[in-house]
Amino acid sequence: VDKTDKIVEEVYKYIEDHYADSNISLETITAELNISVSYLSMLLKKRKGVTFNKELIKYRMEKAKELLRFSNEKIVNIAKMVGYNEVYYFSHSFKKYEGISPKEFRNHA
Repeated sequence: VDKTDKIVEEVYKYIEDHYADSNISLETITAELNISVSYLSMLLKKRKGVTFNKELIKYRMEKAKELLRFSNEKIVNIAKMVGYNEVYYFSHSFKKYEGISPKEFRNHA
């Protein structure tokens, strides 16, 4: 495993460990890994064809889908559990990602 693969792995591990933190950002992770924002952005684009934000949203949405499917948590709580302080913004993001609202998703799950 070369150095760049290791960095990419660390990024995914960081998302996994911190996705519930609403303050997670490209800046927080690059500070943690001690690399520049532009370097990390370029690396993710080149290696995975994605942006950090896209990957973070994807991870959060997949977690939210699990919670909607397998828990009776209120949607407002699920939003917080996956790093959204604002339930409306969560619902908007979820609908953009999944094509239906969290409530509709839960009803069809």
